[in-house]
Amino acid sequence: MGITEFKFIDRGMSTLAVLIPGWGTDSRIFERVDIGYNYLVPLTMSLDDVFVKLEKILEGEPAVIFGWSLGAFIGANFMALHPHLVKKLVMVGVMPVYPEESIEKMKKYLSRNKRAYMCEFFKKCANEMPVGFVIEHEKQLFSEYAAYGDKDELVSQLDYLKNGSFPEAKLRKYQDKLVFIFGERDGIVPSVMSERAREMFPNSLVLVSKGFGHMCFLDPGIKQVI
Repeated sequence: MGITEFKFIDRGMSTLAVLIPGWGTDSRIFERVDIGYNYLVPLTMSLDDVFVKLEKILEGEPAVIFGWSLGAFIGANFMALHPHLVKKLVMVGVMPVYPEESIEKMKKYLSRNKRAYMCEFFKKCANEMPVGFVIEHEKQLFSEYAAYGDKDELVSQLDYLKNGSFPEAKLRKYQDKLVFIFGERDGIVPSVMSERAREMFPNSLVLVSKGFGHMCFLDPGIKQVI
């Protein structure tokens, strides 16, 4: 059973944002994110207790939830459970349904050669970004994630995406608090999902990050709108 631990980062702001990373990564992936909030980031994160830990920390202090990919899926379900603790939900590169066939294929590749598959996954993420945008910091992280990522935890996260449900009906009640961001060049969550988001939540804010891929949370332009 895994354990979730959070770290508070005081940036001199008045509002707190919880940054939840995507599949196969950790909070270090957000080090270049610059949005106008103090940050709460997971030092370690487990699906076993992340919802309970976050509820306990935020009780009495609602926050912005900023989730990327898997983190956005987690954020959506947290808001469905505890809407009074969420000022705004920013979902970056998320799909309401992750095809079972795609998830099972990823699990098969992981079982064959985890490191090789993770290297290819992160290479794809990097290649979707503007030329020269991915710096040595991210490249080093990609190498670490590929080499040291726990295979069982990676599979557990994939199963969560496959078996979990996106709380569409519950989130419709809070559309004015929802922000969706998709990468124009995203090969993992295609930008056409922006149209699906607009159909599901017509009163939410839906953005497409021009020239960016799945890691569109690094687009400096999003600071102006969230």
